[in-house]
Amino acid sequence: MAASLERRCVMSQEWPMFILQCIVVFGLVSALFIRFGD
Repeated sequence: MAASLERRCVMSQEWPMFILQCIVVFGLVSALFIRFGD
C-alpha cells in the first residue's frame, strides 16, 4: 500500500516533465513538417 502510494507521488512529480517533453517533441515534428512539407 505504502509502496504504491509512494510510486504514485513519484509519478505525479514526473508527470509535468513528461508533458513538457511531449510538447517539445510535438513542436519539433510539426516544425519539420511545416519546413519540409511545402
